[in-house]
Amino acid sequence: MVKGTHKYKTAEEFESAGYVKDYITDEYIPGKPENIDAKIIFEERLHKEYDYDLGQMLPEFKIQKGSALIGPADIVIFHDGKDKTQDNIYIVVECKRKERTDGIQQLKTYLAPLPSAKYGIWFNGTETVYIKKLDKAPHFKFIPNIPKKGETLALPKKNELKPATELKAVFETCHNYIYANDGLLKDKVFNEVLKVLFLKMVDEKDITTSIAKFGITEDEFDNLVEGKDKTFLPRMDELFKKVKKKYGDVFTTDERINLKPATLGYVIGQLQYVDMRKTPADVKGLAFQTFVYAHQRGDRGEFFTPEPIIDLMVKMLNPKVDEMVLDPACGSGGFLVAAMRHVWNQIEEKVKDPVDAYRVKVDYAIENIRGIDFNPDLARVSKMRMVLEDDGHTGIFSENSLESFEILKKTAQKAEATKIRKEGFKVILTNPPFGSKGKVQNKEILKNYDLGHKWKINKETRQFEKEKRRISFKTKYLTYSL
Repeated sequence: MVKGTHKYKTAEEFESAGYVKDYITDEYIPGKPENIDAKIIFEERLHKEYDYDLGQMLPEFKIQKGSALIGPADIVIFHDGKDKTQDNIYIVVECKRKERTDGIQQLKTYLAPLPSAKYGIWFNGTETVYIKKLDKAPHFKFIPNIPKKGETLALPKKNELKPATELKAVFETCHNYIYANDGLLKDKVFNEVLKVLFLKMVDEKDITTSIAKFGITEDEFDNLVEGKDKTFLPRMDELFKKVKKKYGDVFTTDERINLKPATLGYVIGQLQYVDMRKTPADVKGLAFQTFVYAHQRGDRGEFFTPEPIIDLMVKMLNPKVDEMVLDPACGSGGFLVAAMRHVWNQIEEKVKDPVDAYRVKVDYAIENIRGIDFNPDLARVSKMRMVLEDDGHTGIFSENSLESFEILKKTAQKAEATKIRKEGFKVILTNPPFGSKGKVQNKEILKNYDLGHKWKINKETRQFEKEKRRISFKTKYLTYSL
């Protein structure tokens, strides 16, 4: 028991005093940032994603170094749960609060006197470092991940991939590593991470092999660092060719992955044990929204609608299986995904055969979900979210939603997004841009919208006349709904 907690009896008393539950022990610990944002998160990941038993882990473990006790180490994992002594420690984890970047040397100090320890992890909620202890100089080396329980750091079997318990920190870790090691601007980082996610999804959907191609072994990472790779980069190149072939509406044929080899290896390593398709929708949604918001919010007033508001709006409009849904400012796809899930729940209630239900759900997504966004990067993100959901991504394209219907229809057809027609949508779900910058001045656009202008009485003719003014977004989309 944590010192000073004896005076609290109920869960409400503990939580009111700022305590949180440790994932391993299920006991209350101080709600410090390093516990909430790092320690508890990684404890759960070690258990659910890496398959380590709770019985073989302990938090706050003091380590004997010579005549002194050092630590405590935040988390230790034993080779098994039978012997929870220092001589049986396998992995040590050191956690810090987000703004802290120190502690890697401290981690090495913890590992040094442990005879059977092999791996160390340093995590601060947004950055992760993995190290392996060596038997001789230089005594430690950096690796892209740690092995799952009972395994080596090898390419994972697809049937052993696990749903992610937390993706937000993983995405932030990938971003921070790319930013620190490749020096790319945030929009470039964003696009490279999207490419990696498409690699992941194409590999997960490939049923021709039981071993994942999306992954990296310890030897491959060593070879990347030393410039001797012969297997990893060719495998990723081949996988990206499949991505471009399958998603030609997202990537051009001449696009390439622009990360340094070792950086790509590290980023792949962060996601190689995760089953993205089976990861809960709310976990994927939070990670996407946070990641997109940090990288893509601009000066045009883009705003990413909170999930509770999205859910409320979808429930209020209650789209049906025979109704088409449009979001003309779809952003990262929040409304489209929520509307699709809402209808999918209706389908699952009515169609009891799982195979038939899956077919009907995919048909609905492809035929009835449509999204438009002026920002091509956001349209790409929205497509990615739909791919993760299986799928309906072909209904999304990039265009200025205020353009004429003829231009929109032409762009939609080019993107293979059929059924874009006037009065063709029963449900319009959107949170349009409300920024004060970038007013629409294009006369060809403005002339088509009466309600998008301010009207003024001509004193001579006593008739209302239009004044030049930016267009109202909602005016346009009254013409696309019934």
